[in-house]
Amino acid sequence: MNDLSQYLYFIEQSHLNQSAGRIEASKKDAIAAIKILNTLAKTLAKEDKCYNIVQQLSRYTLAYYDQIDKDGLSLSTKMEWLGSKSYMPLISFSSSLNSADSKFIAINEMYIDPDSNLEQVPDRLSVGFKNVTIQPFGSTSHDLTDLYQDLLANCSFVSSVLSIVDSQAKTSLKLQDLISPHGPSNKYKIVFNFNGARRVVCVDSRLPFPNVDRSLFLSSFSDHSLYWPAMVEKAFLKVMGEGYAFSGSNMAMDTYLLSGWIPEIIRIRNNMLPPQFETLWKLLQEGEVLLGVGTGKLSNELAKQLNLISHHDYTMVSMNSDGSIVLKNPWIERENINTRFITIDEFTHVKSLYVNWKNNFRMCSKVTFIHRGSSKYFFENPQYSITNKSDEIQDVWLLLERHLSGEDISIRLGVYKSENGDRVLIPNQFEFINASDRDTNNRLYLVKLKIEPRKSYTAVVTSSSGCTFTLSCLSNINTDIVKARFANPNSLPVQEDEWDITNSGGNWSFSSFINNPQYSIEITAESNLQLALFSNSPKTVVNFHLFHSEKGSINIPLRTFDKKKLLLHENYNEGYQIYHFRNLQPGYYKLVLSTFDVGVRDGYQLLANFSEVSSVKISKIWNHLGLFTEKRQIEWSNSNRFKLHFSVDNFKSKMTFHIQHRNGANEYESSSSYRPGIRASIFHARTQAPIQINENWSESLYGVFVDCFLEWPGEFILLVERFEQGPGRCTVEIGSSTKFSLTT
Repeated sequence: MNDLSQYLYFIEQSHLNQSAGRIEASKKDAIAAIKILNTLAKTLAKEDKCYNIVQQLSRYTLAYYDQIDKDGLSLSTKMEWLGSKSYMPLISFSSSLNSADSKFIAINEMYIDPDSNLEQVPDRLSVGFKNVTIQPFGSTSHDLTDLYQDLLANCSFVSSVLSIVDSQAKTSLKLQDLISPHGPSNKYKIVFNFNGARRVVCVDSRLPFPNVDRSLFLSSFSDHSLYWPAMVEKAFLKVMGEGYAFSGSNMAMDTYLLSGWIPEIIRIRNNMLPPQFETLWKLLQEGEVLLGVGTGKLSNELAKQLNLISHHDYTMVSMNSDGSIVLKNPWIERENINTRFITIDEFTHVKSLYVNWKNNFRMCSKVTFIHRGSSKYFFENPQYSITNKSDEIQDVWLLLERHLSGEDISIRLGVYKSENGDRVLIPNQFEFINASDRDTNNRLYLVKLKIEPRKSYTAVVTSSSGCTFTLSCLSNINTDIVKARFANPNSLPVQEDEWDITNSGGNWSFSSFINNPQYSIEITAESNLQLALFSNSPKTVVNFHLFHSEKGSINIPLRTFDKKKLLLHENYNEGYQIYHFRNLQPGYYKLVLSTFDVGVRDGYQLLANFSEVSSVKISKIWNHLGLFTEKRQIEWSNSNRFKLHFSVDNFKSKMTFHIQHRNGANEYESSSSYRPGIRASIFHARTQAPIQINENWSESLYGVFVDCFLEWPGEFILLVERFEQGPGRCTVEIGSSTKFSLTT
């Protein structure tokens, strides 16, 4: 029925538009689909077998139309539609009808696949594409056991096909169920599991015939007219994007695409099958798993000696009493079946055991998301929390699928035993459950967990390049995947800045510590506060210190290291510092960010999240003495005092003087350096009248600060004294709210 193919076009476009937020366009397409059904309903008799189909579609479409403008689609569902427009997600209209049904293929439709990638063939091979006629076929699998590959390097796919075919007596898997129609057609629809959903792939009826007496497509050595498996193969090659110049995959990945059975790759270690192999073999006999193996790299001589093929996948057929395994080779050259079955009794050259698990879990939740690629900071990676809400240990499997992109991308799914499913800020913040797992360039990544009662875990996805992913959570209880959040629900924008030559003051034992980046924090209500500092370089050793402050000095940089006001004094760490303050009281605080050494140049990010809404304000402190500044260095030359003359031209000038002793050429001193007692006072130059007198001596590592307010313009004297005569030099920094000048 040509009308049903048009109906499907409009209903798929409606789903696309709804997912893209184009609600009016979505409703318009849905109405067009409804009109087609109304026309068909008027022309069909009730006893017509197509009438019931139209009724099913009408019920689905009317219900679908009613929810379009409610925008009830989850972000993951929207991304399923938007993420792969060439391969539409399978639509289930009813329990017996879906969008891959042959009823949606127009009779005698002339279809030429527009995907030019399908015409790619191996180098130096002359190939002609010809239409083939597929004879009607049913559910029997008699001829499918003789399928083989020849010229095409797709052993993983053919092994997957053979494993499914060989299991059909023990499982519900049927290769025939993937393709429609089951007979002659110019267009075929094949359903695969990829890109986060069951999707429909369309191909035409052309196959490649080389100019040699060999086969470039999946064939049967017992039935040369068996073409429909080659259509399934063609759809697979279309999805992979390389056509008949396919470069390879692995059996576990391809079996998942064909069956949806959960893939696991077990690395062969110490030349032995894994300890759980006997259990796996029993499960194979029970139809609960599919098994295969993949070889590593073999030289031509060794491959011939072992009767194995380098980097090749095989289906596992049987196990002998002596423990040897019989493998089924998917590749046959010129229909020579003598190499079809191979017996191996040691596994030195077997690299991987492929396992595909039947999904016996009762629940499945999933989320589709975009990864922006290699992240500068670990916490920027997509993260999702999983919680066991029951009072029993639960088996939970997490399956990460990287959507097809044509790139070679390295991925990893790390799972952490976090507090309340919190976002993981650094890799060693929480217990790393699957730390032994490695990065992989496979598209699928399985992590099997046993989650303790009432505990939460956080899954972190890392990727070497930007890509779309789907994360599925399989369990026997209702286990939601939710985006992991920081320890507290409220966050401030990330503060990004850097340590440079002017503000990299090192740790508190250096006089330059007070030059480090500083922030004022105002707490307006009792709140938990998590602070996290990250350096751009993971090797930079960093820390932060939080001090009590007063409202009047909230924007004044720290002038001393007062341990009585210090709330936190942790050790320095490479790359990060994290601390969670509990029940922080209302008030004012100063935060100092430092590297361990002086003069380190690196960028940083400061994160802050807190429990109470609008309870925390953080602002950068301008670390200068004033709007106008000057700096002088004076040699002591064994004297104990000097005068610095300056003039002010404006009324009401606020001035600050910072005086520090220097023993040598460095611009900073350490806590162990010699420091004389220093004091400083200010006098009127003409009258010698004291403006501000300081009688106390200070040996502070961070120097002496003098603040004064000058009501009138004029000339003034800064008198700097040291307790005893001696060498060295004195650095004087002056800052003012108005212009001033040094006269000597």
